[in-house]
Amino acid sequence: MKARSRPQKEQAKDQLVGGLNFGFLENSVTFHLRLAQTAAARRFAVRTGDNTMAPGWLSLLHLIGKNPGIAPTALSMASGREKSTLTPAMRVMRDRGYLTLGQLTSDRRRYTLELTAAGYAELARLTEYAMENEQLVDTVLGEDKALMLQLLYKLEKAFEITKSDSGASRPKRTRHAK
Repeated sequence: MKARSRPQKEQAKDQLVGGLNFGFLENSVTFHLRLAQTAAARRFAVRTGDNTMAPGWLSLLHLIGKNPGIAPTALSMASGREKSTLTPAMRVMRDRGYLTLGQLTSDRRRYTLELTAAGYAELARLTEYAMENEQLVDTVLGEDKALMLQLLYKLEKAFEITKSDSGASRPKRTRHAK
């Protein structure tokens, strides 16, 4: 089957969703953030040629690579991921030979994460494709990129779950200045 050109795909999408009533979603920032994130992840997967890779792997590999010996709890807080979703991702990355688990000598119940040579190689490969996405973002946002980041940080902070929201505490993420 011959692949359709981009304009044909857009026309097909318009025909499928053109008559839909999106209601409040039409002007929902969170809905459009999700659509943009999904489109970026899809583009990233196509460019990397690996549809089995979860979109958040780059950030996990990057954080582990920049912070050798990081604890899973710290990685969870830094990446904004729940530990329950982090553990399976780490298991797959370990099985692919991208990272190693080490135990703390002071507390054998706790462990640390480090990238292997294969992990650093995969990180370098993925970073190349991520930078292509970032260049596209730069092209689209131009001078508004700094403002966009400020607004996203504000939204991230506003959506943080507190004890009063859920009855349970969730680790708070801190962002350091670059």
